[in-house]
Amino acid sequence: MWILPSRGRPHNVARFFEHWQKTESTTEGLLVVDEDDHPEEYAKLNFPEGWRMVVYPRLSMCGKSNRAFHENPGKEWYGFVDDDAVPQTMHWDRRLVEAAGRDGLSHCWNGIGNERLASQFVIGGDFARELGWMFYPGLSRIYGDDIITALADDRGVRKYLGDVRLEQMHFSNGKANVDASYLKPEAAEDRRVFEEWQLSRTKPVTIIFLKAGSAYSSEYVNILRDMVSRNLARGFPGKFVCITDDPEGIDESIEILPLPDDLETWWGKLYMFKRGLFADGTRCVFMDLDTIIVDEIDDILRYDGQFATLIDFYYPHQVGPAIIAWEAGDYAASIWDEWLVEGKPKTGHGDLWWINQLDQGRFAHRIDKLQNLYPGKIVSYKAHCWPYPPEKAAIVCFHGQPKPDNCCQEWVANVWRRGGQSANELKEIANTSHEVVRNNVLSACKRDLPWLSIKQPHDKQCVIVGGGPSIKDTINEVKWRKAQGQTVISINGSTAYINTQGIRSDIQVLIDARPENVSFVNEWDSRERYIASQCDPSLFDKSGANTTVFHMNTVGIQDILPKDREANLISSGTTVGLAAIVVAYTQGYRAIHLHGFDSSYEETHHAYEQKQNDNDMVVEVVCAGKTFKAAPWMVKQAQQFQELALQLIEDKVIITVAGSGLLPHLAHQMSKGE
Repeated sequence: MWILPSRGRPHNVARFFEHWQKTESTTEGLLVVDEDDHPEEYAKLNFPEGWRMVVYPRLSMCGKSNRAFHENPGKEWYGFVDDDAVPQTMHWDRRLVEAAGRDGLSHCWNGIGNERLASQFVIGGDFARELGWMFYPGLSRIYGDDIITALADDRGVRKYLGDVRLEQMHFSNGKANVDASYLKPEAAEDRRVFEEWQLSRTKPVTIIFLKAGSAYSSEYVNILRDMVSRNLARGFPGKFVCITDDPEGIDESIEILPLPDDLETWWGKLYMFKRGLFADGTRCVFMDLDTIIVDEIDDILRYDGQFATLIDFYYPHQVGPAIIAWEAGDYAASIWDEWLVEGKPKTGHGDLWWINQLDQGRFAHRIDKLQNLYPGKIVSYKAHCWPYPPEKAAIVCFHGQPKPDNCCQEWVANVWRRGGQSANELKEIANTSHEVVRNNVLSACKRDLPWLSIKQPHDKQCVIVGGGPSIKDTINEVKWRKAQGQTVISINGSTAYINTQGIRSDIQVLIDARPENVSFVNEWDSRERYIASQCDPSLFDKSGANTTVFHMNTVGIQDILPKDREANLISSGTTVGLAAIVVAYTQGYRAIHLHGFDSSYEETHHAYEQKQNDNDMVVEVVCAGKTFKAAPWMVKQAQQFQELALQLIEDKVIITVAGSGLLPHLAHQMSKGE
């Protein structure tokens, strides 16, 4: 039986019922409303066969759902669905019911939590009766999906049906405006209940640091302990241990274990696994000292498998033991035991070499990878954190130079200190330009310019030209495509560059909010421009009337846009090149050819001078056996391109990528299915 609680949204329920019929759904359901919420308006709806309505005294969403569950015992299954959900897949209801069975939990794609969270779900009747509730008692509205997902994972009974779509028309994914029903005055209490539940099932954790030699000062130990502590739930059970050959200056709150004399530098890391150093069954988490913590890490410290470490950020075929989580006992102890049996062999690659020997040998396929378990939570400073850490990041790993104490970025200095910034404070700094962007968007909305509209798919092709160094090698192909009547779309400075090569672009796309990007706009550069509303007003002033405004799907954009105009938001990624791909898609192009999308350096970062990128950090990145030099934003663009391309390919879009560089190489591997 489906349970659909609603308040203040009979129009949403009417939409749900309409799509229920369209998708040929046939299972039974219960609409649950409050007696002070005009139930007579809900009663007017066209209820599908098998559905009925119950009216309760005013209750929270979780309270209504739990009461409906208790008043309908003995059902083979129970389903929960929000009133802002829209079914899109034929027979979706029966598929979820069959997947859950009587003892499991099933959920589907909803456009928000998707595979990560069971937000709209079916729970088997036996499983639900064993729990005694649909939503954890004490919750009003939020964290219920976190708890039911975790409990189903504990039992190994969660099934995600990614091809079943039950889209949630929510403000967080740009599908709805914020109304009074979205306000969450109960959020603080729900969070308290959720944290208490987490703590009730959390084993004590020993958090381990290693300080060997003089590479790191005692202050590194103390600051890391402080960062971990301020990003844990209140009362999180555990203790801190430092294995070291020099305890001077280390806080008294950190337990000291002496490091054997013959285990200099990183070889001391293997000593952590020595049998008996920590009692069997102890949950252990190790962190390199050049690690910084920028958000809550409770979920990572609750890892309960045998052994987990990182996938190396640049060499994904091997592990990178900068973060390790394990259970003390025979499995982990064999790392130390086997090293002793082999005579303590040492190479220049240290512990990384030995643990990789095991990962590719006896431990093969048995070492969990933390990035797979906690997507987006653990990132590389070099590859992912310019100018700020990604939104979901909690742990930032520094490897090589710079280190936290000599890094030039202000946010690092503010986090890497005792009493440093919390996650919310860091996010506030990352959004210091939000007010500027807000004002830019408001200014753009006041202009008498058309907004981007969605056009029907057509047969015409387009070529999007970026500024990567390889555009010099493929410019003749761009000329050929132009001569064939294909639309040429340029981005930023590539507009002026291809003009010098005898190509006048048909469309120019710009998204960057920095005022200096007005230099990319010249009256003769292109016949038409698509400019993001977040851009500085000077770009619109210089562009003139032949301009279309579009809106990037950034956090909070729905709160800024006027309510009397429909906005088609562009969800693409962080770069103008990716935005141009989505703009082309919205304009009906289903054959898109990319040139100059290198996402890496040759001798320079662009095929032409572009001072805005002269001070970019440069890192090395390995993709499918080939090494590239790239700025962190280039690496991120390549990663986001992979996600975007897969989505477009599902919609039968043909994408070709010309030239050399990281992104073309990645695209080539994707085309081979690798």
